[in-house]
Amino acid sequence: MRTLCVSAVLCASLSWAQTSNQPSEEELFGAPTDAPTKDVADGGSAVTAAPATPLSAEVASTDGGASRDIEDLTGPALKSRFDTEETKTDPLKLGGTVYQRAVAQWNLGNAFEDVALSVPSLVDVYLDARPNERVRGMVVGRLTYTPTLGSNTNAAYTQLFEALGALCAPPIPGTPSPGGALPDLSPSLRQAICTGSSGGVGGSVSNPSVALDQLWLRFDIAKKVFVTVGRQKAKWGTGRIWNPTDFLSPSYKDPLAQFDLRLGANLLKVHVPVESLGWNFYGYGMLDNAAPADTLGKVGGAARAEFVLGQTEVGMGGAWVKGKRPRYAVDISSGLGPIDVYAEAAFRDGRDFTRWKVADGTALDTSRPLSTEVELERLNGLTVQATGGMNFTFNYTENNAMTVGLEYFYNPAGYASPVFTPISLVTGNFKPFYTGQHYLALYAFLLGLPDIDWVTLSLNCINNLSDPSGIARVDVIFRVLSYLTIETFAAANYGARGGEFRLGYDLPLGPPGSGAATLSIPAPVASFGIGLRIAI
Repeated sequence: MRTLCVSAVLCASLSWAQTSNQPSEEELFGAPTDAPTKDVADGGSAVTAAPATPLSAEVASTDGGASRDIEDLTGPALKSRFDTEETKTDPLKLGGTVYQRAVAQWNLGNAFEDVALSVPSLVDVYLDARPNERVRGMVVGRLTYTPTLGSNTNAAYTQLFEALGALCAPPIPGTPSPGGALPDLSPSLRQAICTGSSGGVGGSVSNPSVALDQLWLRFDIAKKVFVTVGRQKAKWGTGRIWNPTDFLSPSYKDPLAQFDLRLGANLLKVHVPVESLGWNFYGYGMLDNAAPADTLGKVGGAARAEFVLGQTEVGMGGAWVKGKRPRYAVDISSGLGPIDVYAEAAFRDGRDFTRWKVADGTALDTSRPLSTEVELERLNGLTVQATGGMNFTFNYTENNAMTVGLEYFYNPAGYASPVFTPISLVTGNFKPFYTGQHYLALYAFLLGLPDIDWVTLSLNCINNLSDPSGIARVDVIFRVLSYLTIETFAAANYGARGGEFRLGYDLPLGPPGSGAATLSIPAPVASFGIGLRIAI
């Protein structure tokens, strides 16, 4: 723990996350004049966002306050763009983004030729229709392709999952049993893995794959009520790294990703702003629940209210879905002199969460965690997941500013020990950045360097205090040739082997005394990569 604390302090000046003062991507790099208008998140204040680049995660998010909806739907003069020669040729805008990356990961003991390589590519294409200033439609499609899809950031894990797949495959008559080459699993884990009761292993991935990111229509009612119908972007909460209150999204955001690459959610959103007070009220119909809402009884609902009280913004919301227990959220952001503070808390029924525990009457063998008899348990009572942080922005030269901050996350649904990490990994319920009980992130962000305003530097350090383990990462982003963005990063993993950010193990392939070999999974040491992004 002493080592982790020292690492965390050293990373404090070399860390990054999105902050309340952080400019948008468009403010950093500029955007094409024909890009669609971007809305800010549901948890944000009622301000008008800058025009967006066409990356689907950043394009036309349907969140926000009064002025952004009014700007999207109204104008100085209401006229049909299909009826006038002046605008007849431009009622529909087309565009998109091409995003290509190369990522390499070095694991402990790897020779140079064994360093894992992944080269994912992404193409987003959008159609933005505005026949007049009060009606708008958006369609965003996504194509992903990874020519190196066979590779894995840790080849030993591929070997492990292949062995687990062989374990679950029905035996072929006349062939020897594969049992001698399989990990020494307890009966409970063997059943969980093969039945898929907790996620299981295996599954195929389409490559290339095509997905629908957004498909929505927006209009207003008497310029007082703003309605958005369809697959759209929506986000709650004020957290920069962790968002436990983000109930509308089916998955958590990757805090290390340069962009939120999650697909949109299928929603009906009704937004009622109170402009004189800066307040906003939202109602949602939710179609993405425990299962697709193919009957009226399965349609979920959510509501949110945002209040501006002086320098403080407060948000409150709740979500109600059949088959799930009610979930409630509170978030706040405020300024205390030169320091911005923020926090959010999710109030949930403990029965929403399951985690592994050692079966009654069984002792956990930390050297052979997969051979231990375990069982799933549900939490009880009220479970509160909470995150909070602060950041400070200052000028370090006359023309250059720097933001530094920290954020803490308490997750009672996580594990207090790393011994259950390999168990959750092979059973399919491993959740990165949400697997531990206590986390701490430290970050810094520099918009432009002295006399080099086309370079952005961000530094990030995320620590799982329960393992303990962590990852420190630096990103350098260059804006060149007006529309081309070059992204580079380097990251280092540290802490206890077997922790969340240093997933390495020695797994026996047979019971003690059998003389069976051991499957050694080397822990990650460092990773680095480069990305190219261009707006079409």
